[in-house]
Amino acid sequence: MTTLASPVPSMAAREAQRLVDVAWIMEDEDPGFVAREQLALAALLSGYAIGAAWYGLSHVLSQTLVRVGGTGHGPANAAMLPVAISALERRTPGRVDPDGTLRALAEKLARRAGANGIRRLGVPEDRLDACADAAAGRPELDLTPPRADRDELRALYGEAW
Repeated sequence: MTTLASPVPSMAAREAQRLVDVAWIMEDEDPGFVAREQLALAALLSGYAIGAAWYGLSHVLSQTLVRVGGTGHGPANAAMLPVAISALERRTPGRVDPDGTLRALAEKLARRAGANGIRRLGVPEDRLDACADAAAGRPELDLTPPRADRDELRALYGEAW
């Protein structure tokens, strides 16, 4: 969802989403099912997509949460992804998550990672302003128009808290 996105990285990202979803469906149906191969390929495709399209809103939020809030990389991404998905859908209605299934998948991921709420990651509420201030200065925000301002960033951190 950046200005650098193109069809192939977008297809890779969608396939990564599908693989994660299938892995969880299979695990729910067969508790002995090991989804490592599907999840490994999903991670590889996700890495390709981000390498090609660069950092957008979600990663700016997550990386800043790591640096300023003191969380781990994976948990920060899991915690911020649901709110970022909704913010992206508001920017491009009907393109990111028209039926809410992507956010639901992200929320499932966050719960599974123990990251459903950045307060659960140990980030005190009084650090959210500092996170928003730091994120607002990131040039990568220009890659996800319209650029999120400090108030929107603070609201997203608040929603994820």
